[in-house]
Amino acid sequence: MASGSGSARMPDDREHVYHMLVEHALDGIYIITPSGFEYVNPAFEDITGYSADEVCSETFDFWNIIHPDDRPLIEEREQARERGEELEPVYQFRIVSKDGSIRHVEVNTVALPGDETRVVGMLRNVTRRERSLVKVKTSERKYRTLFESANDAIFLMTEDVFIDCNQKALEMFGCKKENIIGHSPGEFSPPRQPDGADSAEKARARIRAALTGEPQRFYWRHVRMDGTPFEAEVSLNRIELEDASMVQAIVRDITRQKRAEGALRVAEENYKNIFRNAVMGIYKSTPEGYHISVNPALARIYGYESPEELIHGMRDIGSQLYVNPERREELVRRLLGEGEVVDFESQVYRKDGATIWISESARTVRDDDGEVAYFVGTVEDITDRKMAEKALRESEARYEAFFDRTMLAVYIHDFSGNFIDANQAACDLLGYSEEELSMLSFPRLLDDEAHVERAMETVEEIRETGTQHEPTEYRLRARDGSIVWVETEGSLIYRQGEPYAVQGIARDITARKQAQLALEHSETRFRNLVENAHDAIYIIHPEKGFQYVNPAFEDITGYSADEVYSDTFSFWNIIHPDDHDIVKKRAAARESGEEVPSRYEFRVIAAGGDVRVVEVATVDIGTENMPLVMGILRDITTRIEMEQALKESEEKFRLLAESSTSAIFIHQGKTFQYVNPSMEEMSGYDRDELQRMPFWNIVHPDHREMVRERGRQRMAGDTSIPMRYEVKVLTRDDVEKWADLTATSIIYQGKPAILGTAYDITERKRAYEEMERALEKERVFKLKTAHHFFNPISIAKGYIDLVSDSLPGEDREKILAARRAISRVESVVKNVTQRGEICE
Repeated sequence: MASGSGSARMPDDREHVYHMLVEHALDGIYIITPSGFEYVNPAFEDITGYSADEVCSETFDFWNIIHPDDRPLIEEREQARERGEELEPVYQFRIVSKDGSIRHVEVNTVALPGDETRVVGMLRNVTRRERSLVKVKTSERKYRTLFESANDAIFLMTEDVFIDCNQKALEMFGCKKENIIGHSPGEFSPPRQPDGADSAEKARARIRAALTGEPQRFYWRHVRMDGTPFEAEVSLNRIELEDASMVQAIVRDITRQKRAEGALRVAEENYKNIFRNAVMGIYKSTPEGYHISVNPALARIYGYESPEELIHGMRDIGSQLYVNPERREELVRRLLGEGEVVDFESQVYRKDGATIWISESARTVRDDDGEVAYFVGTVEDITDRKMAEKALRESEARYEAFFDRTMLAVYIHDFSGNFIDANQAACDLLGYSEEELSMLSFPRLLDDEAHVERAMETVEEIRETGTQHEPTEYRLRARDGSIVWVETEGSLIYRQGEPYAVQGIARDITARKQAQLALEHSETRFRNLVENAHDAIYIIHPEKGFQYVNPAFEDITGYSADEVYSDTFSFWNIIHPDDHDIVKKRAAARESGEEVPSRYEFRVIAAGGDVRVVEVATVDIGTENMPLVMGILRDITTRIEMEQALKESEEKFRLLAESSTSAIFIHQGKTFQYVNPSMEEMSGYDRDELQRMPFWNIVHPDHREMVRERGRQRMAGDTSIPMRYEVKVLTRDDVEKWADLTATSIIYQGKPAILGTAYDITERKRAYEEMERALEKERVFKLKTAHHFFNPISIAKGYIDLVSDSLPGEDREKILAARRAISRVESVVKNVTQRGEICE
């Protein structure tokens, strides 16, 4: 495109041009005086949500749209300006738009000439940029937190050497980081594996397979830095980092698991002792309805003197035992169909005719031909628990009558402020449905950061004293964005004798103020706005070239205004060659009358050679005789780079989490935000189910309060709370499992969250429990055995002593020899029962 000589040439109708520039600017532009706003452009209306008529009215207060926490910043600038101090023209603060959303803005102000104080300001919405920056930092922190807090050793390696590892790897191998980085994997293995294979060759083969994209999972024998061997489970996966393929290795020490399996085999050898001495009732029965064997505990539960009396006295379990025989039929039907039943509750008769409640867990045992051989099960007397549940239901019915019928807003939330329940009056007060309110927390509804701090202090006061000493006022934001003031009183709710939650009663004391100021806009002072705009602004003639560029255009392109206005300068000089087609097609579409988007992106090449990504908005501002196009060009290179960095960081986290053998999850409040495949495998739920259900559904009721309390303390920044502990969980089928859990607080999508890793230790826990019970039964058996042996031995020795004194010499010697033999037997029995040794 041709252009003219070296000075800026503007159209004759300058006021019209300036007006079009300001009205189509991407930034909010305004003029303000001590009396209020004189003018705001459409972009200002879009950013704040207030119309020009509202802003420029006499009742509008500028301070209403400034975030409360940022008002001191504006006040300090105003005071400095009055003192005559020189200020940076560009600064940032937050505003509260008309719909209640908080936005980050960047403002550039310029004082207009004249006797009257007037300031022209440009307001840019930088919320998206700020959020992108936060997301990048959060994602990197999330990846590093998971890497360093994992329960397993994690390595990054090439085919030959380690290049990184986490803290768990150093603990597992008993060394420092310099002992691992730069060393080969073969240095941490014995020469040969248990199957006789050469460790180095086998390791290289596994790593090469992983590098080709074939994930590896296998058992391996490693050695620690001090030479101690240990067994491990290893998984290898290829990941792409910084344009290079690497292998991520996850190593889990399973030495304790192997030992536990051995201990379980020993415990199984003592099963008969456990059966006879177990506190819980154990039985084998036939589908036809009679017992094959029972233990003493079951006889006691049913009121019989011995297992034999129970077996011979009960020939039809369904009719003699169950108050409702159909329960027995239902139990048999489920065992035959499902193979296993857990916690099957029924009411049964004791021998004396009294009724009790029992809970049965049973499974079907089949022979080699697949036919049912018998049922084996356990029985627990739950009569006391049933009585307690009945009393609790009656108490809850009385409370629910008050909860549902009162006109006051009544709600219950946990000690972190997450709502557990709320009545209809509370929902109506804030405009939420019961389901919507259950997904929120009391602090999230507060419209003032100072109120959030006050609310959490009040919760602590209630938790310590049991009640709130004085009513407290809070400013809440309703569902429609309106402000609701309430006065609340709270008290403590207990469950099973322990503090459980806070019950609050709220009264509506709302008093709303709205003020709007107005002023008239002036089109005569827009030149300063354009000259000080952040975005590059230009006016171009299709044939004559650039007619005007502002200083920001010079900054972005690196070309001065004189260079751009020269006859030799072409618009295509600054457009990246690969993006010429984008601009040409858009221009052709515009000339043919097609509707094209007002904004689009392409790359420019600055005078120094730097490539930048820009977003451009164009508008026709000319006449039929003078065709002109105004363009507003914004540099979005930094935003594009941050978005790309965010994607790469999130991909690293996803690869690590998805390939981990530990269950990994992120939850906020009561809900899951992310779960990996291992979490699905441990819980029995798929990913969609987990992300729709409350977090507490998979925590065993016995441990929910403990997990909730630790989460609250960690979210509050208490670093003294251990990150790692053991907890019981419930699977989709209500099966109890034990998990080794590590939890830490993170920021996820701009909000506090908990990042957790866990792995299943159920089998290990069960093995330990079985072994402890077997050892206890063995001790009891030895004590009883000793009693039965020593009593007859003592009697025999006593009789010999009485007789020996009255016998002649030869007969007396014979009887004393018998006494010595009995003493030897006594010594042997003592060694057997006390030390487990067969010796004198």
